[in-house]
Formats: sequence, structure tokens, C-alpha cells
Amino acid sequence: MSGVVIVDDYADELVEDEPISPEDEKNLKEIEDYIFNNLMGDDDENFVTLKKVESDVVLEEDISKIDLKNKIICIKSADPGYDYLFSKRIGGLITCYGGANSHMAIRCAEMGVPAAIGCGESSFSNYCKAKKIEIDAANKQIKILL
Repeated sequence: MSGVVIVDDYADELVEDEPISPEDEKNLKEIEDYIFNNLMGDDDENFVTLKKVESDVVLEEDISKIDLKNKIICIKSADPGYDYLFSKRIGGLITCYGGANSHMAIRCAEMGVPAAIGCGESSFSNYCKAKKIEIDAANKQIKILL
């Protein structure tokens, strides 16, 4: 919890009535990012199903260009407009944003598609760089294989 102490110490130095300098604003942004990424659990995926899938990764910008059958799809934020993906028989789904009760989490559960919903920006960025991934929903793990 050292991040909390840093924030408290730094906040004590700021005076409420004075405008925040660009340097102070930058420092506060860095502290906010540190807290979000390290203390709040940026990587708290919501795993769907108890299945395991290993497959090639397809990014959002490529979903109209590639056969999606059995592939793991990475989409930043999937809304009901992405329901057509299930007709393509995808193997798995990873999203940056979303929760356990989001539309895509419910649809993945209904369709039996292993998924990691809402994995956070840092993890999502890493998954998007991968060529092949394994989603092991039962063990709540995602492995980059290639």
C-alpha cells in the first residue's frame, strides 16, 4: 500500500485554492496510473466457461479479413453489435473492457465460448501483440504461446 502513502504525502503539499501547475498535474497523473495499474488490479479478467482453448489471435481490425473459426478474437470493447462473431464459430474472446455481467460475457456463457472479459489495458495490449494464446478459463489463466 505504499502508493497510498505517496498520494497522501503529495496531496499534503498541494494547496486547494491554488491552481495546479503542469508539473503537479503530470505527477498526479503518474500516481493515478500507478494506483490503477498496481494497486487496483488492472488484470482482473472475468473468465467465462470452464473450457480451455489454444488458437491464433485475430485483432479487431482483422475480423472481416480472416476466417474466424476456432480463433481467439481480441476486441477492445464488444457490444451487442459483435454478436455476429458467434455465427463465425470463434474459439475464444478477449476484451479490454467489460465485466462478468456484460452482454458479451453472457453471450459467451450461452454459446460455450471461453473468454476473458475486461482484462485491462496493460494485459490487453500484451495479448494483442501475441500470435497464439491459450485461454484456460477453469484455472483463470491466459498464456501467450507465440
